[in-house]
Amino acid sequence: MIVRWCAVAVGLCTLGLLTACDGDAAPLIDGPPPVSDQIFTAGAAVYAAHCLACHQTDGSGVPHLYPAMFETPSVADPNPARLIRAIVHGVGAPNDKTLPRTGEYGAAMAAFGHLSDDELAALVTYTRQKWGDAAPVTAADIAAAR
Repeated sequence: MIVRWCAVAVGLCTLGLLTACDGDAAPLIDGPPPVSDQIFTAGAAVYAAHCLACHQTDGSGVPHLYPAMFETPSVADPNPARLIRAIVHGVGAPNDKTLPRTGEYGAAMAAFGHLSDDELAALVTYTRQKWGDAAPVTAADIAAAR
């Protein structure tokens, strides 16, 4: 993750789009602070174990069954509560009256509330950073949203 931010900064400096390239000042880049590689890697592992089969490696989803991660409003929302709720409690299919509707998608999303707060925080952070460019989430944020 840090490598990605550095590469962006170097590229912007090369193009003359950043003025803070004298080596003394940090580049000014809009967006969330980068997360540690450890959290990002942990989140990627949780995603691979629990989300990849439906949402795919690249987050593209499956048309009419599972939404693409980059098209899901809760992924990019500055407030992570809706995404946390969907992951913890699941999301119902259109004919399921017990959970919120999924809209145009025909398959329900399983609940992952059995994962620990640390696992969920890593997953939500990974998802928001990979497809939503949103701020990291902590285990305390998960506990508060449960």
